[in-house]
Amino acid sequence: IENNYVFLCKVKDLDDKFEHSSILSLEKYVNLKNFNLKPLIIEHLLDYFKGHLGKKYDEVSEIFIKYLSSPNVFSGPILIDLAADVQSRTGVNIAPIVNTLKNLEGILHNKEFVQKIYESLNFSINSKETIGVCSLSERFDIEKLWNEYADNHTGFCIEYDVSEYDEKHNILPVVYSNNKNQDAIDCILKDILGGLLNKFTLNDNYSEINYLKLFLTKNESLWSYQEEWRLIGKANEKIKAPKISRIILGRNIDKSNKKQVEDLCQQMKIKVSYEEENLHETNR
Repeated sequence: IENNYVFLCKVKDLDDKFEHSSILSLEKYVNLKNFNLKPLIIEHLLDYFKGHLGKKYDEVSEIFIKYLSSPNVFSGPILIDLAADVQSRTGVNIAPIVNTLKNLEGILHNKEFVQKIYESLNFSINSKETIGVCSLSERFDIEKLWNEYADNHTGFCIEYDVSEYDEKHNILPVVYSNNKNQDAIDCILKDILGGLLNKFTLNDNYSEINYLKLFLTKNESLWSYQEEWRLIGKANEKIKAPKISRIILGRNIDKSNKKQVEDLCQQMKIKVSYEEENLHETNR
């Protein structure tokens, strides 16, 4: 409080040890013996064509997996055979999809582009050590937070006003889902595929922070009671704190700590309130 900063702890030190897991296993995506694509990466490709395929998606997917699992997957003859087979068996015209896939081979052989992908994947693998998080909550009156993070109500809660905060753009809401993809590499590859299929060029900004926002702001539903937001930046960095609007003292805070915080707040002209009186207001 006195030094007006917040501390960004390493991602690896967060409570949820499954946060932002990164498992770089090419065997999930490619058969390393013959370099054929595996069904998982083909499914990622098809995800971007769901709108075009409509109700025929599942039927067309089976045909795609059969063809795209073969060698020289992006060669003209294989794609032409694929289009003809899909047309005859499902009635779906996939010419636009085939034309997009044809462009992938050239892009994937571009050394500069491959280097960009490598850098992004490497960044993800190391980010548990390099990315920092300051965890915040929408509410001050969550009993479990007082128990776990304020030593059974003997601590205090700092309420911030972020309306004019310089780092406001890096404060992001946690999205809670039991279906969270825990593999950060998988998330990045899907994002890169999306860029390729949408005809991004080498000049487009494949920003690492955009990848991190995708999965660092997600969490298992086990933690949803926290109603969490996260300030994201560099690990172990002390950055300027938002404006403090008030400090709420826990109901079990001891007298000496209470007086110390009250005196500091008076000196710094910060409003002080007390957990129990605020809970009464919340319950009215």
